[in-house]
Amino acid sequence: MLRLLTLMMLLFVHSFGCAGGFASCVEKMKITHVVVGDTLYIPISATQTLVYSKKPIANAIKHDPFLSLYLVEAKSKYFFKLNKYLSLGEAVVNEKMALEIKIREPQFGLNKLATLNQAAFAPGLLLNSCCFIEGIVTPRGVIEKEYIARFLNTKELDYGDAGVQLEVKNKECVVVAKDPFSTSSPFEIGDVILLFDGKKMACHKINQNILFAKIGSSHKLRVKRGAENLDLSTIVKKRYGGGALSDTFLESRGIYLDKSLHVIRVEEKAKPYGLLLGDLLLGANGTKVSSQQELQKALSTPKDGVNLLLQRTGFQFFVQIN
Repeated sequence: MLRLLTLMMLLFVHSFGCAGGFASCVEKMKITHVVVGDTLYIPISATQTLVYSKKPIANAIKHDPFLSLYLVEAKSKYFFKLNKYLSLGEAVVNEKMALEIKIREPQFGLNKLATLNQAAFAPGLLLNSCCFIEGIVTPRGVIEKEYIARFLNTKELDYGDAGVQLEVKNKECVVVAKDPFSTSSPFEIGDVILLFDGKKMACHKINQNILFAKIGSSHKLRVKRGAENLDLSTIVKKRYGGGALSDTFLESRGIYLDKSLHVIRVEEKAKPYGLLLGDLLLGANGTKVSSQQELQKALSTPKDGVNLLLQRTGFQFFVQIN
């Protein structure tokens, strides 16, 4: 009898989430065991589960290291779908409670996940009242459904890069840093992006369009530079940093840093530079830096190539990156 009641409840939660509201979403989270510690196991079909994890997941079908997403094979009778429609209400949900909430600031690329209008628990799912997914709630913020959909539906998991970092300043979409290794980039620091492929859109959407663009594709952007409006063309290249990875422009050269600017990964192509794990980066191009953002800006104006000042066990040394 108990088993029959449980099955009936599962069917109700799975099929009639809207009728049950967020209370049914809590039950569905509990039944499907989505939250396990700081990891989320989200059934998205009868045979596949979407995983958000800061630790490696074995036997993944595919992996997005920028957003810490994995897709694995796992059978489930009851699963969650992405919301494809207008949402009239949202809540952060785990297996214990639902907190009705709204997105305050949308996701801005890989580095700035969406923020909520009040403090919320994490991890969890951002769901509508039909238990459809609006986003994944992480300690860094919310991974919005557009990024989740791209991960699930795209075979090529590379992100695009136009060789610049964008930021909203005085309600304008401004180029605030420029990749010193992207020698063909037509942009300059301070350029204001007006149009992307002939369309006016919010800055976070321009950033998203660049990230989602096919590697090697060409795009036209109109920018305001000083008193002039210029039409520029750029070819999207592969992005190497951002999100859960470091984002300093050095990633394309195989060098990855942590938040305190210690070297945490040196790829084969970076071995000739002689860097070791644990080396601390102190400055770039004659400018002292203490954060990845400061490093980006220092690298944006190279004088004679890219020169780094590092420290290793008490002594300092310079390295020139080509």
